[in-house]
This record gives sequence, structure tokens and C-alpha cells, in this order.
Amino acid sequence: MRKLTPLLLSVLMLSACWNNNQVQEKENVVSIVIENNSDIEFSSMVIKLYQEGDLTSSQGTANADGSNFEKDDVLRLKYYEQDMNLEGIASMEVFLVDSNGSETSVNQTHSLVLTKNKEFNFEITGDTKDNAKISKIN
Repeated sequence: MRKLTPLLLSVLMLSACWNNNQVQEKENVVSIVIENNSDIEFSSMVIKLYQEGDLTSSQGTANADGSNFEKDDVLRLKYYEQDMNLEGIASMEVFLVDSNGSETSVNQTHSLVLTKNKEFNFEITGDTKDNAKISKIN
């Protein structure tokens, strides 16, 4: 029996590892990825999504230390099924916030056809908040 105990423990440990490594189902999420290709100084960004004219999500992102975003920084926001409808059409507005808390709208609204597990990619360009532009890429 003593010789079987280590063998049984090994089999149990291997089976536990096997179960943890199985492929998990994809979570139902929509991702918005924004690359900062601008020279604009901003410390946070707010993304507002509207569906059928109603604000369904307002989500912001900032660096933990409060510093400005740098050129080439990539910002990723995720929207989950329990927070909003991930199917249908949504309008997206983007606001840049400076270190004083002043919020500036990037004057373009983008229409998104939402589908579960879809990723949308954008870039911000411009030299100042007044000429900031957000463009869909890919």
C-alpha cells in the first residue's frame, strides 16, 4: 500500500493539472483598443457608448501614477455582457482629460456594429486637443 500512495498522489496531481489546462470558453466581451499616435498632453481618456440614443457605458482609463499618456501608448477597454448589450449598433464618443481635469471632446462620433468577442482598433492623432482626431484602423 505504501508503494501505491505516491503513485496515486501523482495521478491525482496530474489529473488536477490536466483540468486546469483545458481550453476555456471565450468570455463574451467587446474590446476597444486605442493607440496614442498624437503629441497631445492628456492624463486620462473617457469613452462613452450610446445605444438607441441612450448612454449605456462611460468608461475611463488613466495611468496609475497620474502621468500623461505618451506617444505610442496603447489603451485597452473591455465591455462585458453583464454591463451592456454586446450586439447591435453603438455610437462612441471620446474625451481627452488633461492633468487639470479639463475634458475635451474629440469631435468625431464613430458608429460600431457590436458583436460578442469583437475588437475595435483606433488611433488618436493631432498636435493639440483642438485638432485631435480619432480614426478607426483595420
